[in-house]
Amino acid sequence: MDHKYGAELTGKQFVALCIALCTGTLIEWFDFTIYSQLSSTITEVFFPPSNAAAQQLSYWAVFALGFIARPLGSILFGHLGDSRGRRVTLLWSILCVSVPTILIGCLPTYHQIGIAAPVLMAILRLVQGLAVGGEFGSAIVYLFETAPAHRKGTIASLGQAAIAPGIAFGLIACLVVMYACTPAQLLAWGWRVPFLLTAFFAPVALVMRMHMPEPHDFLVSKQQLTMQRVASKAASRAAASFTRQASAAARHSVTAASPASRVLSSRQLSRRLEALTEVVVTPEDQQDSCCMPDVESGTATVKGIKGAERSTGAANGSLSALRSLSLTRTAAPGSYIQSTEVLLRVPQSFTGDATKQAQHTQQDTQHTSDLDAAVLSCEEAYAAELQHQAAVIKHHVPLLVLARSHWRQVLLLFCFEACYEATFYTFFSWLPNYMRAISHLPPQDTLWPILAAMVLFAGAVVATGHYICDGTTPKVWAMVGLTAVGAAICTPLLLWCSTGSLAATWVAPMLVCGLLCGSMGGLMTSIGPQVFPAGVRTSGYNLAHNLAMSIFGGLSPMAISALALKLPPPALAAGVLLLLWAALAVAAAAPLVRLVPKINAREPAGGL
Repeated sequence: MDHKYGAELTGKQFVALCIALCTGTLIEWFDFTIYSQLSSTITEVFFPPSNAAAQQLSYWAVFALGFIARPLGSILFGHLGDSRGRRVTLLWSILCVSVPTILIGCLPTYHQIGIAAPVLMAILRLVQGLAVGGEFGSAIVYLFETAPAHRKGTIASLGQAAIAPGIAFGLIACLVVMYACTPAQLLAWGWRVPFLLTAFFAPVALVMRMHMPEPHDFLVSKQQLTMQRVASKAASRAAASFTRQASAAARHSVTAASPASRVLSSRQLSRRLEALTEVVVTPEDQQDSCCMPDVESGTATVKGIKGAERSTGAANGSLSALRSLSLTRTAAPGSYIQSTEVLLRVPQSFTGDATKQAQHTQQDTQHTSDLDAAVLSCEEAYAAELQHQAAVIKHHVPLLVLARSHWRQVLLLFCFEACYEATFYTFFSWLPNYMRAISHLPPQDTLWPILAAMVLFAGAVVATGHYICDGTTPKVWAMVGLTAVGAAICTPLLLWCSTGSLAATWVAPMLVCGLLCGSMGGLMTSIGPQVFPAGVRTSGYNLAHNLAMSIFGGLSPMAISALALKLPPPALAAGVLLLLWAALAVAAAAPLVRLVPKINAREPAGGL
């Protein structure tokens, strides 16, 4: 195996997996494109013909259902990816994206089975939406985690670049059936052909994903978070048991001099136990030495983690100890993880550090001493609880970890993606329909500029990943600069498009949807995964990305139409909305960098 990768992979296997992962994104956007570009045909085939407005409303309601389902899918598949593994998630997501696409091509029409046709369509779109919520983010995360350290930006950008061929193939498929079929043939069977094409390349992607190894960083982080959950649960149980015993002792005790006889808060004791607990994961390539985090009185370096008790002298002469409890989990033979051990620090108040003790009031010192005495008193119960909880708890709960420790990152990344998602969907989805409405161009004439824009998009994504994300340019500030450029040029371009100019029909999508959004997308595939630790990376990145895509992207056409009623023309309303989302994205940049400084470090994207 080539150890430059983040998993047990050879060079050929890594290339094959890159292709397999990019194919999932390609299928996702292929389906999105053909469903949206064949809207008039699908509306006539699947929805009741009694009222044209009701037909359109029903079509776009089913279209929106897929967007609404994406955040739910990000939660479902994110939990699966962070708790069970990346491979399981990516196998299920490719199945749930591709199978409904093929089934849509086989559905009976409204004229054949009546109202059951749109109901079945809605169910299939719902399943697709759930799967899409897990597919893209999980694929980006896997590419990022397994890529060589100096090429993470480039490799992760390939997943984003796969959007372009997906859209391009979808547009080409639509153009072929539009040119090759008469209107009657298109209604009868021609619309089915693009959906059924998925059956040719989806099985290939599925087979290539069957033997995906798990990334090393994910295995270590997952093991650590699982053991932290075990330790937290054990600390809570041991503290509750000790508090009950202390309460009973206090009722029968004449004096309160004994720490065991004082009634202490179960929550305080549990938190103290957790604060003094260390979870150490030893990967196979680090089994000869392990660097322990610093203890309260100084930094300690401990060789190995085996043994009943380890200690080291601190700089101030006090003694800090790491007491190894009875839980050591050893992984299966051949696993990247060697072992995981839970260690308990000897409480600081028993090390004889008079300087620190003098900094507290007498009351605080006494309270800390009581807590530390209680920690030592319930150490045996804690060790027993560790054994019990380790037998029960097999994985961590990513959503709980996100809600407790990383909700700010989710919120800020969601806001940071606002301008990118809104800009892309405005120029890719809303603008072609708007141009057809005001200039009466045939659908084919508005598809060719989008096709050309996708070529530029793919090139810009990969170039940004290679030269900026794998270079030394601060990625967040580069994204802020691109957001400012977008805020400056989008409104003038949209107003130019509102004149019906044929040149604007070509220039605006190629400049914004191609070059600008491609560069922004290349940055986001490197920034997003770095915001979260590996053990919750799929959940966190998927959730933030899909919320931003659904709200700022999927709802953009509806928001523009609503604002245009108060602020005509629609092109101006679209420009104003993009300015608002740009301001939100810029406002989120500095807090995001303060919270996760490594995402903006002047080094390649390799640091996890």
